[in-house]
Amino acid sequence: MFTNPVAMPGVYHRPPKKTRQKVRQTASNVQGGFTGEGNINTNPLFVDAANDNLRLLPGSPCIDAADNGAPGVGAIATDVDSHARFADDPATVDTENTPKAIVPIIDMGPYEYIAGDGDRDGDTDLFDYELFAGCATGPGGGVPAGCIFLDMDADGDVDLIDFAVFQIAFTGSP
Repeated sequence: MFTNPVAMPGVYHRPPKKTRQKVRQTASNVQGGFTGEGNINTNPLFVDAANDNLRLLPGSPCIDAADNGAPGVGAIATDVDSHARFADDPATVDTENTPKAIVPIIDMGPYEYIAGDGDRDGDTDLFDYELFAGCATGPGGGVPAGCIFLDMDADGDVDLIDFAVFQIAFTGSP
């Protein structure tokens, strides 16, 4: 059984066709599609899949979209980068894959998205604040090169709405 993976090239391949085991996959992003509750078939918006950086960009459909109730999930406290596995992205509407909207909802795949982590080092700190200050364009101002990670509402600019999300990620409170 596979639950919560992002099944795209280089991440997960379906088992061989000649298998006696029945495969059940749920709350997953599977390239080409796969029948199962909560499964999606869409671009996961990886940071750099060509270079095996499978962390998620802002606006990824895999953020806050997995299933906290899947077997074994409760025993996994951190992602593969040792960041808290149960981290909410305030800019993402939670999916219904988790019963009774248990918050925070984990992300699909091995990495938990870290809001405000502009330098992609796994935390939101003063280096990210400095990056944000240099990337801020205002409403409709576009996203400067190298600033896509700070367009946290994925609306095509780095503005005060993004700063509000950044502030929550940076301080831990609204």
